[in-house]
Amino acid sequence: APQAMDAFALALAALGRSDRPEAERWLAELERRSKTAPTADRYGANAEIAGILTKELRALLVLVDGHKDEAVAMLREAAGAEDALPLEYGPPDIVKPSHELLGEVLLGLADGRGAQREFERSLQLAPRRALSLLGLSRAAVMNGDREAAARAHAELRRIWHRADGDVAWVQEVARKW
Repeated sequence: APQAMDAFALALAALGRSDRPEAERWLAELERRSKTAPTADRYGANAEIAGILTKELRALLVLVDGHKDEAVAMLREAAGAEDALPLEYGPPDIVKPSHELLGEVLLGLADGRGAQREFERSLQLAPRRALSLLGLSRAAVMNGDREAAARAHAELRRIWHRADGDVAWVQEVARKW
């Protein structure tokens, strides 16, 4: 799982740079890892992790190609697989929670209601996760749900009370909506 997590993060960074060939190279690595059985029962040995990260990355590539419905369906499948994982203590193996990623995609597709549901589910699994709270805030604003947006903003202000003021996310939360 640790190598799969690294491959996913590097692929996500490549997508952020619009470097599709590099993202596809890391996707191939993730696919290879998803077919390899763990050799020990220790931290990072859950074979499902690489498969879930592979589904997330594949969905993002499909989304880039303009296949929105297929990407959303793939992310729902990844979220279902993540929901089926046993709960463990320590840092998460799924470095980009599937519900959070699905919420971000739905938000980008102007499905505020669906996005809000996914961010709420993500927060059930990882309370106070800043990016899920930020997504929830954005989705709630899109939906006109001022109460949920205010709660998410207030929680983010508590979390980021000492954060650098020049960070875009911190500035967004500091502004009145």
